[in-house]
Amino acid sequence: FRGRAEWDSGKTTFWDGRMLVAGPNRYAASAAYGEQGVWRIAGFVDAFTRSHTETARTPFEGAGTSSLTLPSSWTSTASALNLAGLRQPLNPLELKTDWRTAGGEVVLAPRNGFELRFKFEHRDRNGLRESSLNFGHEANFPSAVFFPYAIDYSTDRVNAALAYAADGLSWDVSYGYHAFNDAKDSMLVQNPYARSTGIPWPGGAFAGFPRSFAQYSTPPDSVAHRFAVTGSWVAAPRTRVSLRVSRTVQKQNEPFLPYSPVQQLVVTTPRPRASLDGKIRKTFANVSITSREIENVDLAASYTLDDRDNLTPIDLYNYIPGDAQDQAVPFVPGVSRYIRFNLPHSFKFQKAKAEIGYRPIAGTRISLNYTGDFKDRDYQQVAESNEHAITAKVQSTFESASGWISASHVRRNGSPYDDAVAWDASHAANYLAAGPQNQSIEYELLFRHYLADRKRSVVRAGYTVDVIPEFAVSASLGRARDRYQESRFGLRQSRSLIAGFDAVYNARDLVTVVAYYTYERFTFDQKGYYIATNRENDPAQEWTARTKDATHTVGGQVDWQAVPDKLKLSGLFTRSDGGNAIDVQATGFVPLARVSALPDVVERTTRAGLSAEYAFKPDLAIRLGYAHEKHITRDWAYDNTPIAPVSQLIGAGIVSPRYSAHVVTVATRVAY
Repeated sequence: FRGRAEWDSGKTTFWDGRMLVAGPNRYAASAAYGEQGVWRIAGFVDAFTRSHTETARTPFEGAGTSSLTLPSSWTSTASALNLAGLRQPLNPLELKTDWRTAGGEVVLAPRNGFELRFKFEHRDRNGLRESSLNFGHEANFPSAVFFPYAIDYSTDRVNAALAYAADGLSWDVSYGYHAFNDAKDSMLVQNPYARSTGIPWPGGAFAGFPRSFAQYSTPPDSVAHRFAVTGSWVAAPRTRVSLRVSRTVQKQNEPFLPYSPVQQLVVTTPRPRASLDGKIRKTFANVSITSREIENVDLAASYTLDDRDNLTPIDLYNYIPGDAQDQAVPFVPGVSRYIRFNLPHSFKFQKAKAEIGYRPIAGTRISLNYTGDFKDRDYQQVAESNEHAITAKVQSTFESASGWISASHVRRNGSPYDDAVAWDASHAANYLAAGPQNQSIEYELLFRHYLADRKRSVVRAGYTVDVIPEFAVSASLGRARDRYQESRFGLRQSRSLIAGFDAVYNARDLVTVVAYYTYERFTFDQKGYYIATNRENDPAQEWTARTKDATHTVGGQVDWQAVPDKLKLSGLFTRSDGGNAIDVQATGFVPLARVSALPDVVERTTRAGLSAEYAFKPDLAIRLGYAHEKHITRDWAYDNTPIAPVSQLIGAGIVSPRYSAHVVTVATRVAY
């Protein structure tokens, strides 16, 4: 509902309200009341449930709490395949999260041109999702288990702003506060295994077996403060300058958990500090200008800075793996794989854009665009990268048709790829110097695709044609190709194809028919290496894989004005078929590798519906509708997977999500 004071009352009071109820797990409501140009007050609530999987199971008791225990009848063994408890009934799980958000705002206009705004929001998230942890020394075949992770988060946001607008100048000064709270500091999960399946490790390697607990840290509480200034200025009749600058300070100082909750373990080196004392300062700035002072020419340029300065202290931590091993006490101080520095990542991203457009004739525009993306990072394999993109586009509009075509070339180059940067920075110097076995475990020829040098080419085109006044068709096509010319292993090449077609028919506003079809395809070519010998450059140990994602979507809608100004009938149908296929090619290095085709992944959604709207009179109508939607996912990684798929893992018995929904709509439209 919405309304306002009578036009001749001399008042500008208005009110607005909305409510949505779509079952017990989805509802929303909002309301606003005020006097236009003077003040406004509003509030809202929004709630929904996100289901992560169709079904799941667990051997643990206490799901939803911070302590998960095994039943008293549980019999521990070294292998998940032999656990007697798995032959007993397992506890069913509903892996889903409830989101509940409420908030509001107050707006005041104390004088002409000024506006004062105050917004607030509180959000709760509660439920379960899957997580996992391992028990035992990681170098000796640790055993792992999935467990129901309890979510109990709350978030508060507050924003206050003062704005001004008049005479070609507008600005906004604001302060924002953001606080995150997790009601749980950690989760304790009981060890279901009798011991690790690997070689025994000296010095209390199996103190956590069996029946001991492992500790899983939950997200720490944090706060953020943001100060922002935005503004725009009309510098000339056809020239506008815009600016946005913000400064954010993020803090996280939650007390550290102990290295391990297992009391039997020997811990000789305490934590270097009681809490992280984490602090990040972010600076964001954007300035842009648009101008059309020259006839038939338009110009645009912008610069963006995104700078993150991580001031978190760096310390040396002697961690305990798998809650099942005494703390390392090396003969030479620092010479241990478990003694590590924390790495406070910082970055500085800059982006510059410029575009010029020219209209040689009416209805035609030719444009040339340049984008430069410059990045500096700490503790990553590529410290600096520069990306340059040039795009040319032509678009024209004629009496009964329009079309456009564009082409882009993008090239990214970076500093030399160094796979050992993070490894060297996180280990003590004397550990790295102790021997070649302490060098980086990264494979030096395997480049991360989002950091590696890349060439990209993109071509897109589209058109719309009015075949007759009542019938129009349009189509679009886009192709892109990425090549990672310096990468020998990892992602070597990717290609995409996106095509679409739709048609619209309108017969004297009595019948409207819309039909469409889209096709999307993404292909990724990868190369890997069997690290099974001391040879690191043997073509016989290489393998390749091609992953293809493809989706077909078809649909349409028919609207029929059966009785003019009285009865309108509508029908719709959509069908989306998506899939993923992985083709792996082996090499002659067969003794250590067997290759077989992976089953395809299928995603299929179908929706069909009918509706009717009848107007009793111009200010009163009723609408009735019915829709049926069905979704199916078939994923070999989830479906029909036993809860103990391998000897060192207890799974969650997850089944891919699928649903069938029936929606009945009853609505009225009333004006008064």
